[in-house]
Amino acid sequence: MEGLSPDPAAWGVLTGFRDATGGWRTASAATIAAVLDALGADAERPADDGRVQVVRSGRRPRLARPATVVLEDGTDLGVATGRLPAGRAIVVHGRRAGERPIR
Repeated sequence: MEGLSPDPAAWGVLTGFRDATGGWRTASAATIAAVLDALGADAERPADDGRVQVVRSGRRPRLARPATVVLEDGTDLGVATGRLPAGRAIVVHGRRAGERPIR
């Protein structure tokens, strides 16, 4: 990978987790590198090119441009701008208003 190394957080890769006993486990550098490689991570962060973005429940990122918002259950909320609604896992399909939805 040339240039800056991929940032695992920017690519949605967790570098650790809590196990069943509550202990913190850190993923090895080799495992993190393998996951980033599988994602095709060739830059510090993914390009904002209108691809699908999955947002975890409770997160409210601001959209860079208008996008179609689809809930986890498939409910289409139409085009949104600004901050996303809270409390549900959603999928954001990047598109400009007036374009047909990406399916």
